[in-house]
Amino acid sequence: MSDNHGKFERQYFLQNGRCFWCQLFTLPSQLTRDHVTPKADGGSNDWGNLILVHKKCNEARSKLVIGSIRFDKWLRKVMRGQIYKFVRRETFVHNAT
Repeated sequence: MSDNHGKFERQYFLQNGRCFWCQLFTLPSQLTRDHVTPKADGGSNDWGNLILVHKKCNEARSKLVIGSIRFDKWLRKVMRGQIYKFVRRETFVHNAT
């Protein structure tokens, strides 16, 4: 097992199998890494700057900077469940508790 794979599994465990943004239980194969601080703003590829999210959540967030007005508006939509229309239902782990 590669070190990177082990770090992915550890992060998946820390996030309780959920997408960081929409908080839906998700299969590991349906998650992608997202930079907390975008690389364009000096963020690194270190696991201290990475979270696991649905690909569509990652694309929807794009390069929004955490704490910016645009990010806050986007996050409110996510919290109201409006982001779910972008995420395919079959990626969820329905029986997770």
